[in-house]
Amino acid sequence: MKRFILSICLVALVSPVTIAQVSGWQPGSSFDTKEARDARKNGAKPLSEIKASLKAKYGGKMLDATFTNSQRDTYRILWETGQGQRIKLEVDAATGRVK
Repeated sequence: MKRFILSICLVALVSPVTIAQVSGWQPGSSFDTKEARDARKNGAKPLSEIKASLKAKYGGKMLDATFTNSQRDTYRILWETGQGQRIKLEVDAATGRVK
């Protein structure tokens, strides 16, 4: 019985790391103040505004956010809905629309 409980605990600890590695999602990697300031100067909406919009649409809360500017400024957001489901969202930083 102890072995079974230990196995479950180990799986619970390893699973989020494995999921992040396989999916390419990097929880906890957020943007710094300078990047946010530069993005705002280039027309990106503040994350607080994006967060409020997502909360109104999905309920729940933001777990993590990353800012990317490969082709177009984008917020990559890990969101937990009001029902407890975790979803990955890509939001256009200029318009606030979910891609």
